[in-house]
Amino acid sequence: MDLPTFILQWKERPLSQWLSAGNRYLPQAASALLVIGIAYQAAKLTWTVIPSAPVSDAPPTLPAPAARGTTAESPSGLDLRPVLDAHLFGEAAQTGPAPVVETLVDAPDTTLNLTLTGVVSSEDSSDGWAIIDAGRGDANTYYVGDTIENTGGTVLHAVYDDRVLLNRAGRLETLRLPKELSGRVAAARPRQAAQISQANRASLQGVLTRNASQLSEVIRVAPYLEQGQMVGFRLNPAQNPELFQSLGLQPNDVVTDINGMALSDPSAGLQVFESLGEATQASVTVLRNGTPEVLVIDTTQLQQLSEGRQ
Repeated sequence: MDLPTFILQWKERPLSQWLSAGNRYLPQAASALLVIGIAYQAAKLTWTVIPSAPVSDAPPTLPAPAARGTTAESPSGLDLRPVLDAHLFGEAAQTGPAPVVETLVDAPDTTLNLTLTGVVSSEDSSDGWAIIDAGRGDANTYYVGDTIENTGGTVLHAVYDDRVLLNRAGRLETLRLPKELSGRVAAARPRQAAQISQANRASLQGVLTRNASQLSEVIRVAPYLEQGQMVGFRLNPAQNPELFQSLGLQPNDVVTDINGMALSDPSAGLQVFESLGEATQASVTVLRNGTPEVLVIDTTQLQQLSEGRQ
């Protein structure tokens, strides 16, 4: 039977036959459509969970090596950290920053009318102080950072064994000790170094050298003149009057000699410092209200002075 004849026959059949045929074939058709729909959804779900890998000509990507300091595992799950930490091929040396070595600045000589008559220096050039004559015959004591009188604001920048550096409007200049004083300092340096290296006990000279900055915060020193002639050095308290008095000193004391050596010359302070050598005590003569008095200062007092400052 051809299709047109089949359709014509079903068209002419009564409604009861249509209902009977629908009851017979509709469940199968609905089930078929349901199966097709479920299959389509299942296929769609499968492609969503397992996407198809695109075809590429690029070489496969290798896994990145494990970084130092993190847990390293092999493909089999083994922990390789103990092997890495063993440094089988050695370990690179860790280089720290090079030690800072203070170098002497080569600054031009100053043209200011100044005379350097004495210095007290230490390993740190910023801790010293100097006696400078500003051309009026009245030398004064200046510490690093002080402004020198009659120089238009020039500041003492650094103190070395035989010279000082001046900051003159942002430009560094050198003020040197006179040659005769510089020669004595140079000759004294080897002996001083040997004495300090041999001594297991603290010497007065060593304490003064190591604690120059501490002393400068306790004692202010200035040349003292009478009728234009130098008599000695006037002492006054600096930042710590209590420590100043603990040394047995009083404001305006004038030191006239140390260990019998007169201080009537500004340069004599360098000779006195050399003469201290390994002495643990020093006899100091002071003029107090016009009357000479003798004080004995020892290393213990200076060490206590330094400890009290800290």
